[in-house]
Amino acid sequence: MTWIEPVALHCADSFRETAESFIIGKFKSLPKGELSFWHPSFGDIAACATNLAFALEIYLKCLRLQVGLPPRAAAGAGHDLWRLYKELPNDVRKDIEARYERGRTQPYPANASISFAMQRSPLASDWYAGPEKSMELEQVLKRSKDTFVSWRYVFEIQEPDKRHGRRQTFEYLLLFFACVAINAVISRNWFTPMLGSDSTAKQAWMLLNDIDFARVSSDTPWKIADVTDQYTGKRYRIRNSGVHAIAEEL
Repeated sequence: MTWIEPVALHCADSFRETAESFIIGKFKSLPKGELSFWHPSFGDIAACATNLAFALEIYLKCLRLQVGLPPRAAAGAGHDLWRLYKELPNDVRKDIEARYERGRTQPYPANASISFAMQRSPLASDWYAGPEKSMELEQVLKRSKDTFVSWRYVFEIQEPDKRHGRRQTFEYLLLFFACVAINAVISRNWFTPMLGSDSTAKQAWMLLNDIDFARVSSDTPWKIADVTDQYTGKRYRIRNSGVHAIAEEL
């Protein structure tokens, strides 16, 4: 199976933006307190959860490709967000987690989630879930590892546990911060020069190492640098015309 990473990233962006439209739009008008399972807004919540989790999954798979891992984790774990994340190199994870924490805590700490419960008892559900949950990215991904699967078919009801029932939580704001952080790491060293001087020339999608990226992303006009695309292994000569960066394959 071959991944076309630029196309995958565009798809992930669109899934994330669709989810974001619910977060900054319809979620603001949700009634406070409990919401009936039959309420029309429940469909909005499920659609947001499915799109946001799928966006996060694609971002993770694209990043895995960039660091030399297969896009999918072990067999049977294709949608498991935690397993996709935990195999990333430590330095990459530290970069993601630093960006995630900045997004989550600045200008002040933020979190928001939606939960629903199903139970046989006619009594109201007890929403106390024990000690306060960690908002560290690793813990969020462990709790949310199956969000895409569980919310995609949230309307398929299995027999709840007779004693404990079924409870599901969508930590949408933390997952959104995770998407933004991972996408930022993916895009950090992307470079897209024109393949030729013609204004209609195609753009090349290159992944450069830190040194090459610093050389070609400079605003210095007419600067020339030879670089290696880490994604394909091809060598290019980059000329900065002052208006466009133009690439010539070596």
